[in-house]
Parts: sequence; structure tokens; C-alpha cells
Amino acid sequence: MNQTYKNLVLIIVDDGSTDPDVQKMLAEAAKNTTRLKVYSLETNKGVANALNEGVRYALDIEGVEFIARMDSDDISLPKRIQIQVDFMVSNP
Repeated sequence: MNQTYKNLVLIIVDDGSTDPDVQKMLAEAAKNTTRLKVYSLETNKGVANALNEGVRYALDIEGVEFIARMDSDDISLPKRIQIQVDFMVSNP
């Protein structure tokens, strides 16, 4: 949410977590913003399935040009998306 590039929607795919604290934390984080979308899958079917679901959700959002992904253990510096978008726009 602290990315310098602001024309951004964050999609979180909860791959069947059974931890009620995770569900609560995600609902709280998404409550006051339209930039965060949370989708919960009923059962854990693995990272490839969760990735495919996330891409499906992203393609349903009007105006999506690029999709960036990260896993729960990844860290994105604040300028990550801006740098990547600038590069892709400059190098079609």
C-alpha cells in the first residue's frame, strides 16, 4: 500500500488459510480502501492455483495493463512498481 505508484490495485489471494486471525487481518486491511481486494479460496490447492486465480481476478478489473506478483514472504521496496511500470512503458 506504500508504493509510490498509486494507480494500483492489490489483490490478495488467501489460499485456504485456516487461521481466523489471517481472515480478520485481511478484512480489516481492506475495509477502508478500494485499492485492496481480498479473495479467499476454500481449500489450499497450491501456489500455482492461487496465482491463476489472482490473474483471473486481475483481468476482471477494468483498465488493467500490467500484473506484478509476489509471494507472502517477498518484500517490495516502495518504488518497485513505479520502476517496473516505467521500464515496461519505455520498452514496449
